[in-house]
Amino acid sequence: MKYFNPVFQQRLGVILKAIRKSRHIKAQTVAEALGMADQSNYVRIENAQVCDISFWRLLEICEVLCCSLFQICFLLGIDFLVRDRIKTWEQFYESLKQLEELDQKFLVELSDQFKNKE
Repeated sequence: MKYFNPVFQQRLGVILKAIRKSRHIKAQTVAEALGMADQSNYVRIENAQVCDISFWRLLEICEVLCCSLFQICFLLGIDFLVRDRIKTWEQFYESLKQLEELDQKFLVELSDQFKNKE
C-alpha cells in the first residue's frame, strides 16, 4: 500500500509505536522478527519516514505486535487521534461500543497508554 499523506504516515507510526510499547516489545525484536538487518529500518516506519509499506508487511507487523489489522484500521480511522493523544475520550469510548469484545478490550488497554501520556 502506498500512501503519501503525511498525516496518515504520522498516525500509523504513532499507533504502531504505542502498540509495541504497550506490549513491552523492543523495536529490535520487531525488526528481527520481520527479517530486517537493522532496527533503524523498523523505527523509520514508526517515525513516519517510510511511505511504501505493503499490505503483507503490515500484516506481518500486526502479527509481531499481537494485534489485528482491524484494530490498527480502527485507530487510523478515528479523527480524534492527534499526535499520540485522543482529543475527546467520550468520542473514543462511544466508538468502542460498536466493536466486538476482544477488540474493545485491546483498544481500552491501549487507550490507557495514551491517557498516561497526558
